[in-house]
Amino acid sequence: GGCTALNSIVIPEGVKSIEFGAFRDCTALKEITIPGSVSAISKEAFYGCSSLKSISIPDGVKSIGFLAFSHCTALKSIEIPESVTTIGRRAFRWTRLKRFPALPPNLKVVEQCAFEDAYCGTLDELRLPDSVEMIESEAFAGVTDHLIVGKNFRGDLHYIHCYKKLTIPDDNLYLEVRDGFIYKRGTMELLALMPGAFEDTSESMIRVPEGV
Repeated sequence: GGCTALNSIVIPEGVKSIEFGAFRDCTALKEITIPGSVSAISKEAFYGCSSLKSISIPDGVKSIGFLAFSHCTALKSIEIPESVTTIGRRAFRWTRLKRFPALPPNLKVVEQCAFEDAYCGTLDELRLPDSVEMIESEAFAGVTDHLIVGKNFRGDLHYIHCYKKLTIPDDNLYLEVRDGFIYKRGTMELLALMPGAFEDTSESMIRVPEGV
């Protein structure tokens, strides 16, 4: 990484992964062709490539690593292929995309701050695919205030209050909402308050239900 004169590159077919910091701080890089043989984009692979305007991630890539595209400030759009199952910590942080990408239908985990401030606007709502099981803290901070999760979502609920509104569907397999509280489905195991559930109440005290 760190080559400030490189402005385009074609990665040869047969390469399996783009490793740690491979193109980090290649500030003149505008175009890159990634072959279909690549299955992983590792941490900081394109960190700080501030001239990169677009990139095509081939179908077959399963993971996008920590800080992989962070600080790619010229990047306006990106397509995430259906093969991606994990998006790492801060992978797209501070990219300021003009168009927020469609999240792939096989995505399972979105790690901490993966898309923090990655979008130059604010989405009215963001619907996660049913495949998503876990989002870590502030995964979509600054992107939306309303997160809609799917039937396989189970957490992390520790930092869910960075969103003003959360929608959990009735068919969720692991969680259920009752009277403003989130429970482990079929139990009295109370996991969290629903974001915004008690904002309009005049009560100064919330009563935890009997049996918890």
